[in-house]
Amino acid sequence: MANNIWNNYTEKTATPVDADEVMVRDSTDGKNKRLLFGTFWKWVAKKLNEATISELQTSNKTIVGALNQLNSESSISLCKVISGKNTFSSELKGKSHKAIFGFFHEPSDNPFSFGSGYFIAFQATYLQEANNFVVIGVSLTGIIENKPVRLE
Repeated sequence: MANNIWNNYTEKTATPVDADEVMVRDSTDGKNKRLLFGTFWKWVAKKLNEATISELQTSNKTIVGALNQLNSESSISLCKVISGKNTFSSELKGKSHKAIFGFFHEPSDNPFSFGSGYFIAFQATYLQEANNFVVIGVSLTGIIENKPVRLE
C-alpha cells in the first residue's frame, strides 16, 4: 500500500535546499505533483517584487518597492556642516528627514551667534512647507540657541 496519508510522511527538520521537493496539488488537473523548493522560492521572490498590495501606505505598492521607498526616506540623518565644504542650506534643503543631527564649524549660512558646535534640525512640517526647519544649536562651550530657519 502506498504511503499517501500526509501524517505518514517523515518530517524534515534541516533547512531546506533548492533541490528539496515539496508536494503541491496542481490546480489544472487536480493531481499531486513534486515541486522543487528552489522553484517555489523563485515564485515567492517574484510575488514579493511584482504583486501589488493596495493597503500599503507608500507610493510603491509592491513589497520590495515599498521597503526600498521606506529605506530611502529615513527619518533621521547625520551630517557635518564645515566652512568651505558645504552649508546648512545644502545639508537641509529638499530632505525628507524628520530630524537631522550634526556638527558645524563656521558655515557661511550659520544661524547661530557662535561659530562651531552641534545641531539638531527638525523639519517644521506644521508649517506645511518643505524648507522650514527649527534648528537647535549647542556651542562647544555650552551655549544653546533655538532658531527658525527658512531655506530659499
